[in-house]
Amino acid sequence: MRLAFTLLILLVLIWGILDAGYATPAGEYFDSTGTGYATGSRVVGSWTISVVNSSGNIDTNAAVHIVDDGTALASGTDHALGLQGEFNVGKTVKFKSNDGTFKLNSFHIDGFGIQLKVIGYKDNESVTDAFSFDAPAWQDTAVTLTGTAWQNIDEFPV
Repeated sequence: MRLAFTLLILLVLIWGILDAGYATPAGEYFDSTGTGYATGSRVVGSWTISVVNSSGNIDTNAAVHIVDDGTALASGTDHALGLQGEFNVGKTVKFKSNDGTFKLNSFHIDGFGIQLKVIGYKDNESVTDAFSFDAPAWQDTAVTLTGTAWQNIDEFPV
């Protein structure tokens, strides 16, 4: 089955910088994780990262892998998260904490020239408004999130 990048399947480097009141999970830079490939969903550090289809189920044919090249976010020992799904199947990428709530300040993305949105959730309920942003192709784009709603979430889909 042929895999192709879809609208929301992108290369992502997240960095959730935490306040003392939100001690988990630690920020993730993917550099201490060896490169490698998984399908549908993968645990990295304190995160479960999944490609989700339009029905809300994990896309078991999607690739979730750690890369060291092929993006503006990775080079050699500076790794990034790579996601790839079937054309018109993968809808979103979900980042879920395995350790409780956290504060999300920012993340970096190489988004292939598309517009995306991110929403913060706690206990499966949306607690933030959708934040839309442009993700230019082959550029390290920083996405900064402000407001108290982003200070107590346990997952965020992009």
